[in-house]
Amino acid sequence: PALRAALKPPDGRQAWTAAFVLARLGLWSDEVGEALSAAMGAPDRDTRWAAAGFALGLGRAHPECVAMVRRTLRAPVPNARKMAAYCLGAMGEYADVAADLADRLADPDRDVRRAAVLALNRLPHVDAAIRQAVARLRQDPDEFVRRAADAVAARWGV
Repeated sequence: PALRAALKPPDGRQAWTAAFVLARLGLWSDEVGEALSAAMGAPDRDTRWAAAGFALGLGRAHPECVAMVRRTLRAPVPNARKMAAYCLGAMGEYADVAADLADRLADPDRDVRRAAVLALNRLPHVDAAIRQAVARLRQDPDEFVRRAADAVAARWGV
């Protein structure tokens, strides 16, 4: 009960720590997912990567976790969307996430667009329309997005 109480509100180190412990105990809940989602948008880089890595590990055992990461891909915080994209790219081996990631190719945040490109590159199967959408990002206003799109499109032979 103390750990569940620490999840409210789902922001900050206390909620992230409680979510981590509860999930490790196999006690997944919507509140745990909300805390992990919030942690993916945290200002602290280490917290973001830890939350994304933990969500990735949980995704195999808890389909609800994959759904939470998909929702996080539409979060208002750009860092959360970026981390969700990276996470979904790694989940692509066991979840159909290409369309979710393709939606982020038009994200207003450059880091999210770049993360979506790199995540799509990790997927085992990407259809031709998505490959063309990535190739169009070779004209993106941001140099880092252009470089990522160029490398991925070249790898795909587009």
